[in-house]
Amino acid sequence: MIQQTIRRRLCVTLGRSPSIWLWLLWAAGALLGSPAQGSEIGGQDGSLILATGVELEGLDESFGGEFLGLLSDGNSSDIGGDGTVDDQISGLRYRDRESSLLAVAELRGYTSSRSSLNGLIDLEAKVGEKRRSLTAETTASGREGSWSKLSVRNLLMVDEEQDGATSLQDLLYLRLKQSLGQSDWQLAFRGTLDFSRAEGSEGDADSVLTDWYDYLDYEKAGLRIEVSRWGLSNSALAVKGARKWSHGASLGDYTEVGLSAEQGWFRESGMLNLDAEVERRSYKEEGGTLPSFYEASFSGYWFGQVNPRGWQAKLLISGTDYDEPDTTSSLDGFSVFNDDVIEVEAELMWRTYLVGGLLADRRGALFGEVELGIGPAAKLRRYNHATGDGQGAGGRLEAAVRGELAGDRWWLEAGCELGRYDYRASGDSTQLAFEDLTLSLAQSDYTYLELSLICGGRLPYALEWEGYGSIDQEWHSAADDNARLISFSLALRRRFDLLGR
Repeated sequence: MIQQTIRRRLCVTLGRSPSIWLWLLWAAGALLGSPAQGSEIGGQDGSLILATGVELEGLDESFGGEFLGLLSDGNSSDIGGDGTVDDQISGLRYRDRESSLLAVAELRGYTSSRSSLNGLIDLEAKVGEKRRSLTAETTASGREGSWSKLSVRNLLMVDEEQDGATSLQDLLYLRLKQSLGQSDWQLAFRGTLDFSRAEGSEGDADSVLTDWYDYLDYEKAGLRIEVSRWGLSNSALAVKGARKWSHGASLGDYTEVGLSAEQGWFRESGMLNLDAEVERRSYKEEGGTLPSFYEASFSGYWFGQVNPRGWQAKLLISGTDYDEPDTTSSLDGFSVFNDDVIEVEAELMWRTYLVGGLLADRRGALFGEVELGIGPAAKLRRYNHATGDGQGAGGRLEAAVRGELAGDRWWLEAGCELGRYDYRASGDSTQLAFEDLTLSLAQSDYTYLELSLICGGRLPYALEWEGYGSIDQEWHSAADDNARLISFSLALRRRFDLLGR
């Protein structure tokens, strides 16, 4: 049944997505040739690798408070409540906890250095009791002559949940680079095609979720033109445009244009990078639920390194200016998402190597590198109507460990941030607070904790492992607004070298 479902959905994709033929044609001949040394992509020259194993994934989320009145529509059974909903619904909460075990198979192929193409193909299938998915990624570029200026990447994702909810997305990236005379400047064109389809489960009929799936049925085409120079001092200026066509929900149709600039400086003592971007998105149905808007952002990153210690600073400033929405819209309740806002986020981190360093050679050591970072972080939000204004501050700790076990490499990176977020005017409001996990109309101040962990490596007997985990917790002054989100994944696979190596 599972194979038939995947085959049926792939047939639909093959017939309706032109980009999928690129990786089928490439896969037929790109793996030919004898092994040599050093493929540019992945470093696995002329090889074909099969990895099979299992993956455990889980999710635990909970939030509540007055926001749930917008979802329940007077019936608490819609969101797992235990009784009728009256005017006071502060005790109503949404909870979801699940975990699943999936069988995983991945096939990775890399071209030979004697092939005219440089690229890879990666097919991954996951099958479990609650979810089935298929991912196919292909990257290819020419090695010599004019073909070396062209690169192609295609990503296909098919996912089906136990309740029948399905999604399919195919993304194609085409990039063409051309040098400008004898200078270091290059002109690059990048075209994108995005094909997306989604279907809800049988229980989603006549619900808000039905409209949500309509927004995920679309095609999108984009073009980006960039002039850049890369080196010890890099510069880039780009203009982009995109057009999206939705199916079943014309409100999702829009045209997008944008301009971006980047400047960076690299020195022995560190680096500084500045980015700025301005974007205009115009929805087809003016004055609808989704109003058109202008968006601008500026970010700066500075890293000063004196081995084994250094400083790192980040700054992000962004703002969104919405066109006035149509107050007569049938979905006017969602206009709370369309309030003009300015956001500022800043972080300062002191980093040091407890073991190893940038210039140290610790090959073969169980703990080859141990890196530690600590510093303050802050954020500020200001809305046009001042009902969602708030500011937060906290402390952040980051750690990274890398090493080798029996000749096989392993690594672990973790982060932790603990802080406090306060609203300028707490209390009931018509402005929906929708930052981080907060889904509260009460806008109650809260203490937050963010934990994250990603890790992976190789083990004896050709085993590979990888995992991630995250915990986001908010403790509100109004306990009914408390929120929690826990997600994790842990995979163990056995590698089989079918060709090369």
